[in-house]
Amino acid sequence: MEATNSAFRWRKCYCQSFARAPSRIVLDIDDTFDAVHGHQQLRLFNAFYDEYGFQPIVVFDGEGRLVGTLLRPARRPKGAESATHIGRLIREIRKHWPGTGILLRADSHYCTPEVHRA
Repeated sequence: MEATNSAFRWRKCYCQSFARAPSRIVLDIDDTFDAVHGHQQLRLFNAFYDEYGFQPIVVFDGEGRLVGTLLRPARRPKGAESATHIGRLIREIRKHWPGTGILLRADSHYCTPEVHRA
């Protein structure tokens, strides 16, 4: 629960770092591999990297500022999982900037019906 609260605080800080609401923002969404060197809970083996680790989702805006992250097991996210994270992120941004246009850029595995509905 603390991690979720921390993520919401982070997005609030991101939005408050602007002098005024932008007319449009671009959100770049991607995942990255983070190798672990122990027996952490939820670590998974990733055959592509030939290592155990996590595969967090990271979101930057079009200017390269960090908007948010989500620590998760080392596997490609399914549509429902991606939609949950992206939907939560967009709802939180909309609380601060209801009139701002949001353009999502992401790899093709984020292009699922669930994400389009989020």
